[in-house]
Amino acid sequence: MKIKLLPLLMAVVMASIVTANAETISTDEGKKTEFCLEDSIPQNLAVDVEPDSTIKLIFNKNVVNFSVKENNLKCISLKNEEGQVIPSELIFPDDQIEPDKKREIYIDPVEDLKENTTYTVEISPDMLAKNGSTLGETVSVSFTTISSVALEVPETKNTEQPVKETEEVSNTPQQPETTEESTVETKAEESPVKEDVALEESITEEVFETNTPEDNKQSEEENSSTTEDNEAADDESRNFGLIYAVIALVLAASAFIVYKKIKKR
Repeated sequence: MKIKLLPLLMAVVMASIVTANAETISTDEGKKTEFCLEDSIPQNLAVDVEPDSTIKLIFNKNVVNFSVKENNLKCISLKNEEGQVIPSELIFPDDQIEPDKKREIYIDPVEDLKENTTYTVEISPDMLAKNGSTLGETVSVSFTTISSVALEVPETKNTEQPVKETEEVSNTPQQPETTEESTVETKAEESPVKEDVALEESITEEVFETNTPEDNKQSEEENSSTTEDNEAADDESRNFGLIYAVIALVLAASAFIVYKKIKKR
């Protein structure tokens, strides 16, 4: 009996070993996958990044578990071009509540980053995964923030050459000299035209004023007729409802009386 149980115990031990190392084995190649940074938002060497962006680091293993959180809090820093550390909050999701975010760490700067400036996220070689593996080397992610200064659109030069004064003088026809008699005649010709225009404007205003009240009265009469029709229909429906209710009550009372008589018999 003991001899038969030995292969079973060995199989159980092998299965436990495989499940313990499941995080470090790639199913595609059958080789160990080293602990590394898979991706980041923004990505390395990205440009035009918004100054109020939150930085997201994506690893290939669990880096937020309580067993490694204290260590990893000391392994990530955000620096500017001068190498100064930018005060930031490191956000570690709870792998028990949000297991799909167990490989993600967020960097939220306390203040908005400066525009048109390059920043670098440095990850220490001591960065630790839940299975005990470390990065083993410094990993950096650099990006440049966007500039709010709009690009100036170059002004299009006017290629047309100005006309010379001499040409303008030569091309323009000479106007005849105006006398006092001609000016009086032109004014006399213009005055009837102005009077006609004023008469037309006054006539249109009178027509508009006379037409609008009638239109308003017609619209008011139509509205009142529609409301009266609606009220009449409502009254009819109410009367029919009352009649139906009375008939129903009479039928119910007669049915009840018949039922009582049958029951007494």
